[in-house]
Amino acid sequence: MRPVFAMMLLISGLVAACGAAPVPKHLMKSDKDTELARLQGVWKLESLTVGEVSVPLKDGLGLKWEIRDASVTATSKGQLSRSTIRLDSVAGVKRLSRTDTRNLGLNGQPTAAEEKLSFGYRLEGDQLTLATSMGAKGVRGAMLDPTKPGDDAIVYVFVRSKE
Repeated sequence: MRPVFAMMLLISGLVAACGAAPVPKHLMKSDKDTELARLQGVWKLESLTVGEVSVPLKDGLGLKWEIRDASVTATSKGQLSRSTIRLDSVAGVKRLSRTDTRNLGLNGQPTAAEEKLSFGYRLEGDQLTLATSMGAKGVRGAMLDPTKPGDDAIVYVFVRSKE
């Protein structure tokens, strides 16, 4: 019985030394599969709705978001702002928050700081929908569900730029 016990110890030691089996490649989650990775690129404003009113846009107001890593640079008619973005979800709604925003004027000098903005978002292929509160019924800049924003919402629809 003693050789069997010694053999079991030897086998268990070998198994422990080898560690866990490697994860097959088809089960590994790559960085390309993350939501943040899917948001990377340049997004141009396609439509804007304030409350129940669709705002007519001339060239999307020139509003463009460029998302690189965890930061976004927004430009519109010569105005520029840079923010850090964070993604999470609240009550089943995906949330995109812009923090640490630095606004720059036409002369490149910093302008007034912008408060933290939170958007409910939906990403479908090359379309990004963002919804936030105007503040008439609560907190300005609060995240709203983009699938049912309500009459206190500002809803931005961006399309991925092919540039």
